[in-house]
Amino acid sequence: MTKKKWLIAGGVIIGIVAIFLILLFTVFTLKTVDIKFHTSVDKLVGMQEQIIEKGDFRYNSTIVFHSKKGYVDKLEKEFPYLEVVNIETVFPNKFVLHVAEREEVYAIKTENDFLICDENFKILNIVSEYNSTKDNAMLLENINVKNKEYTIGSFLQVLDYAPIYSGLIENNRKLNEQTAIIESIAFSKVYDSMLKKDLLEASIKTFNGQTYNIQNCTYLLKNKLSVFLQIYSQIYSLIGTEFNVEGEESPKIWTKELLDSATININNYYLEESGNGQNCYFVVLPPKESLLII
Repeated sequence: MTKKKWLIAGGVIIGIVAIFLILLFTVFTLKTVDIKFHTSVDKLVGMQEQIIEKGDFRYNSTIVFHSKKGYVDKLEKEFPYLEVVNIETVFPNKFVLHVAEREEVYAIKTENDFLICDENFKILNIVSEYNSTKDNAMLLENINVKNKEYTIGSFLQVLDYAPIYSGLIENNRKLNEQTAIIESIAFSKVYDSMLKKDLLEASIKTFNGQTYNIQNCTYLLKNKLSVFLQIYSQIYSLIGTEFNVEGEESPKIWTKELLDSATININNYYLEESGNGQNCYFVVLPPKESLLII
């Protein structure tokens, strides 16, 4: 290639780069930010403009080099109930915030307060009093939390815990269906004489009054929760049927009052993952003993 051709080629390249830079810093500069909610809103209703304003977006600067993570961190700290799923770049000059509202899934009792958290244990609110109802978050008791201080917007480091909420979601139970059933959940380490070691147990207290102990709850949790839901939906079909008490000759009759105070132990000794809990059966024992799932 001759020197003249090299000069022409170089000039074309320089021209293209110049045009690109002009477009980059004029046409492709941030002019508009929109927000799109992907869930229904309660705590964040009517706050779209405020959210965009608090983002402190760098308008009139090129959209190519924006630090989107910085925007996400700032917004989620400013608005604890806000979850920024994604910030979409729409050329030539627009951002679209794809967001969701975090749900109040758990209320965790501490020494002095109750921490209202989402499923990932982000602290959404802190209250001094809390009463678990069918319309608010499920109460978590006996929770081992690593954090020493609690602030709204921070995340808890929870130890010795099994994801009950997500396990019930996998069983097609939405949050409002879960809170309508579960009053509280407590976790504890229980010695298993068969396996000869301590296993984590989740004790689910329902608004009906029964307590369902999900034993070894870190193993096959989805399956065990499926069994829990089956029993919960059928427990009162036992009313009027007989049961035997060890040491007594005459059978007794199940009543609603007796079933209201029943305890159900759900274990996995014969629970196969492939069976999805369908092959399990249970024996109902008197109150103050247990309903045994094997």
